[in-house]
Amino acid sequence: MTDWPRRWSARWIWFESPRRDGTDAFGYLRRTFDLDREPSSAACRITADGRYILWVNGTRVGRGPVRSEPAHLTYDTYDLAPLLHPGRNAIAVLVRHYGRQVVHWKPAAPYGDLGFGSLCLEALVDGSIALTSDAAWRARRAPYETLDKPPHEGPPDPEIIDGRRIPLRWTEASFDDAAWTQAVEISPHGLGVLTASPPSEPFSLLNPRPIPHLDERIVTPAAEHDSTYDFGQIVFAHPVMNVEADPGAVIELTCGEDLVDGRPVIAERSWTMRYTTGGRPGESVESFEAVGFRYLDVAVTGGGVRSVNVSGIERTYPRPDGASFTCSDTLLNDIWKAGVRTLDLCSIDAFIDCPGREQRAWLGDAFLSSLISLASNPDTDLVRWNVRLHAQGVRSDALFPMVASGDFSTRPETIPDFSLAWVWELARVWEYLGDRTAVEELLPAGLRALDWFEKHVGDDGLLTDVTGWVFIDWAQLERGRNIAALDAMYVLALDDAAMLATAIGDDGTAARLRARADRTRHSFERYWDEKRGVYVDAANPGEAAGRRVSQQTNSLAIIAGCPSRARWPRMLTRILDEERLVRTLTPGDPGTFAERITRQWTDPDGFDDERNVVLAQPYFCHFLHRALITAGAHDRLLPSIRRWKSLLDSGNGCFEEYWDAAPGLGSRAHVWSATPVYDLPTHVLGIRPASPGFATAVIEPHLGDLAFASGWVPTPHGFIHVDVNNQRLVVDLPPGVTAQVRFADASHAASSGHNEWRR
Repeated sequence: MTDWPRRWSARWIWFESPRRDGTDAFGYLRRTFDLDREPSSAACRITADGRYILWVNGTRVGRGPVRSEPAHLTYDTYDLAPLLHPGRNAIAVLVRHYGRQVVHWKPAAPYGDLGFGSLCLEALVDGSIALTSDAAWRARRAPYETLDKPPHEGPPDPEIIDGRRIPLRWTEASFDDAAWTQAVEISPHGLGVLTASPPSEPFSLLNPRPIPHLDERIVTPAAEHDSTYDFGQIVFAHPVMNVEADPGAVIELTCGEDLVDGRPVIAERSWTMRYTTGGRPGESVESFEAVGFRYLDVAVTGGGVRSVNVSGIERTYPRPDGASFTCSDTLLNDIWKAGVRTLDLCSIDAFIDCPGREQRAWLGDAFLSSLISLASNPDTDLVRWNVRLHAQGVRSDALFPMVASGDFSTRPETIPDFSLAWVWELARVWEYLGDRTAVEELLPAGLRALDWFEKHVGDDGLLTDVTGWVFIDWAQLERGRNIAALDAMYVLALDDAAMLATAIGDDGTAARLRARADRTRHSFERYWDEKRGVYVDAANPGEAAGRRVSQQTNSLAIIAGCPSRARWPRMLTRILDEERLVRTLTPGDPGTFAERITRQWTDPDGFDDERNVVLAQPYFCHFLHRALITAGAHDRLLPSIRRWKSLLDSGNGCFEEYWDAAPGLGSRAHVWSATPVYDLPTHVLGIRPASPGFATAVIEPHLGDLAFASGWVPTPHGFIHVDVNNQRLVVDLPPGVTAQVRFADASHAASSGHNEWRR
């Protein structure tokens, strides 16, 4: 591991002079150099204002950098030694500067010539600086173009590539770049200390890549019909096309997650890769950006095309082997596997909501993604990075942007309840990983956000007239000036923040937060409907409370500790009554875009507020399941999870956004629907941290109607293994971990290593 200095030796360069017109521009940069011997080491670091793809001697090395706020730009490191040899060598880079904010990238505020696209690279060969980016590099504009489209149509922008103008073997050392121009050195201009090497404004805090490089795999179609290829499941891949053709034919790839009349439904992504063939042998092209899809369509314009073969390169966050869940019900086993696949599809350089429609790093989705990842992935770097990534962009009002480092992070509105979810996420980082450094560094941002909420507390102790997009769930809850679900979320965040404050020794703050939580719990009585035995969704000061009832509000009330335990049975009886439950409309149901996106604020058609109960969508079932466990209704958990069969039946191999959606109106891979991956090991095997970082654990299995269940759950110390049936419990604990085990109506102490009990 190279200990890189903070100050770089390399200079910022670009393939052309800075363009200030917001152009989405692609370019080539390359440098040849000679070595007199095979190096034993060749450490390289690289970053870009935009995105890059790096090759060494014709072999692709990697892509980057990861998404971040511009002031927190990261750099990637590589060991190039295995690709270098005595004699002439070449480093080549395809770079892109988006020119405008996109879903996964946010432009920097320009400072002189910086902020319009730049690259910086330096390499240490056998411990000495041997190569730096500077004006000696060769440069050329690349024949890539993109087409703008409305932001709600999702990523990526359509790509137009002219294969006739792609230089043959331009990434190799033998390529003659004499006709190319010199690279342009890019410098800041302004007040203060100015340097042409990083760190420099507006990229003042360059840090090493916080997560591993992504795993890469080739995906191929499972079936073909006419010109449409079915990959057999949802994939998140860079489409690749190998073609034999004369020069000048146009081949267009389009893709979608649904198939209607034999063709992919391209809404809501409208993605295209339009390629003009160069006519060379072995011609191949890969899209610059990845897209989520199942079906890929190939359309050919012009003659001379002899063959077209398509595949994809899927790049997702590493998930080392080890975590598992199996039981006597094969349906639950399939649900767990599909949930893990959903997580993988939504784990790249951040936790994203979905690979197809958006690829935005939504903050509310990240909370559930972190929990699901902690239960199924021993690599926790993405969890640690994600909570920091969202904290980088905190707004001046102290709320968090609803999306990290992307187009929606600069919008004037945000989702205030997602700021509460960030506090929950930080609390889980503490509980599961024991990361005190993260708590000390990040808790102040959470406390400031909670102070923002406190300013909205009215005389009655409830949040009143909270501004912004109060999301809760896509379902049609009732909304008023007081929203019960938001008050309960606030209580949960206050409790978590108090726990974190205590953890770092700030007892005064902890006491203040607990007092706020207790006040809000007491005031929550405003929403209680004694006659029906439930809490209603909303109220308005000085008026009678609303009448609509939802699973969302009552689940949150239970886990936030708002009602007394005596009320729980009545509440659950009503909100679990299938004859009362109504799936209200979501954006997945037909209508204009404006109609679909604003349905949360409209009354559901045909809904009887006195009798019916709003059904939780998959996202909010996480909280429903927590409420069941909190109330001791473990027998109701597995029937609820088995409802995921309807999502399995799509054959997409993953879980979609809503319980149901029309083709093109919902993402078919959406991580917030993968809560069973967390619920099964946590609530069925009963594996939970009892002290920060799993120094001690609680193991309390609840088999329900299962004959047996078994699983391996990652912790910072290694895997915890539980294998249980009605007669026997086996618990294997990693070194240094002890556990309190509850089995067969008795409590047992478990030490590191193998433990076993029988009835």
